[in-house]
Amino acid sequence: MKFLNGLLLLIFLTPALFAQSHQTEKTAVLDGEPIEFHLGELVKLQVPLQTRFTKAVEIEIQVPREIFDRHANLAVSLYQNPEGAPTTEERIAWEVLPIASHFYLDVPLIANAHLLASVDTAVVKRATFPLFLSIQALDSSGETHDPAVFHVSCHWLSTNLGGFLLRTPNLSPELRQQLKILINGHKETSEGVIYLDPGVYTVHLSLPGYKSQNLNMAVRPAKITELSAVLAEDTPYVTFEAPTGTQILLDGKLVPPSAWNSLAVSKGIHTVQFTIGGYQVADNFEITRGGRHKVSLQMQIAFEEE
Repeated sequence: MKFLNGLLLLIFLTPALFAQSHQTEKTAVLDGEPIEFHLGELVKLQVPLQTRFTKAVEIEIQVPREIFDRHANLAVSLYQNPEGAPTTEERIAWEVLPIASHFYLDVPLIANAHLLASVDTAVVKRATFPLFLSIQALDSSGETHDPAVFHVSCHWLSTNLGGFLLRTPNLSPELRQQLKILINGHKETSEGVIYLDPGVYTVHLSLPGYKSQNLNMAVRPAKITELSAVLAEDTPYVTFEAPTGTQILLDGKLVPPSAWNSLAVSKGIHTVQFTIGGYQVADNFEITRGGRHKVSLQMQIAFEEE
């Protein structure tokens, strides 16, 4: 596991000091060396601002032997920016410590970090530092004045990420939000920088009413790769649903049953008329973009995009 020397600041606080004046009892610049603390005490975790190419921070807790030997029931809490004494509303994670000598909390720094939890590792939600960590006893078997000493250290996970930024100049902000992006088959957020491990990727873009598009790209460490994609609008098609024997007119022209499944049309306002037996109904609908649309004869004419 790799970590960056001198970049993670760990500040040790007692609850009283934290609630009153935020003065520190012990301050250390971490290079992976553990910091000591006791039950009920708070540890402040501060990471540098420039972390955009880092996937996550892993918090490692070393549990003293005398604690798990006596099967004490303990839980670790992680708080985000508490004001005064931390509250449950400010808590972003709460995990019961397993009977083991080490436990890990992985904190993602990017969206879709794809971190995996295990028996000794919990993955918490994405958070903004500084964070505050505390271990509490769940029953009377452990008191806050327990002399047992815990150790906590933090390490970086995947510090050599690269970034991918997709630009779509012909899409409005509303359409961009509907754009589906798959990178090597995994769905990603539709906006902003997507952080990835270095390598070669296939990007699949799809949007209703537009032709799908595949792009290839290479992501390099600590670099943002920008790609521009102009999505071509698909031809509008209409399908019709009506009982057998229905006569359908579109803009005054007969639509044969063989064309009911897929009829190319232009964008704009169209008039459809259904005639079945002595019953006739007509209505207008509007095509605003490409792709498939459906017109159905029910109690009344219904139009929807597929």
